[in-house]
Amino acid sequence: MTTTKWQRWLLFAVVAMVQLALIGGYKGSYEEVAQNGTEYKLPVRLSAYGNDADYIRVFVPEWQARWLNPNPPERGERVYVVVAPDASGMLMIKGADLRVPAQGDYLMTQAWSGVRDGAVDLQLPVDRYYIGKQKLQQIPFDEYTAEDEVDVSDTLTPEEKEKGEPTVKYVPRHELVAVLRVLDGNAVITDILVDGRSIGEVYPTGETSPAEAVRIDSGKGGA
Repeated sequence: MTTTKWQRWLLFAVVAMVQLALIGGYKGSYEEVAQNGTEYKLPVRLSAYGNDADYIRVFVPEWQARWLNPNPPERGERVYVVVAPDASGMLMIKGADLRVPAQGDYLMTQAWSGVRDGAVDLQLPVDRYYIGKQKLQQIPFDEYTAEDEVDVSDTLTPEEKEKGEPTVKYVPRHELVAVLRVLDGNAVITDILVDGRSIGEVYPTGETSPAEAVRIDSGKGGA
């Protein structure tokens, strides 16, 4: 059967409408979580992607939870992570389960391992902070991700010295914290703090700029 010109245009219009609906739904979901979700803070590390990237990638070297279910998860299986804020608002993991918690905040994510020593490795469910490309190019990632050597030889016990424990420890130069909003298992990153200040308030030189001159365009977020 031959497809007529108007049928092709109709198909194109339907596909376009579906795509717009998906984009609109995603934007609405992001805005709902960003506006109504519970705020948490999470220590992270940063990395950036190429010249065409418009986001900062965040990651946590080790992210795991105590497993609460008698049945172990399969690798890649959806799990629910029970979370709560500590006294300073940092995200505290209370455990992970195959079932949705009856109450309290939780994150939907995936298991990266089976259960080992009562715990399971997890995939961080939100790992991108979207930002304008121009702002991204101004951020001094080499400085923000730098580590300093610290001599810890004086703190080692005789047994540790005999075992050949390293006498140098590498300590992050800056405190990097992602600000999250969590709602109904979903999460978005709404800001990244560098030593307590928004990453959009710091020039590459480290000087504070006027807020309106450095406002980050965070109209999108990862989830």
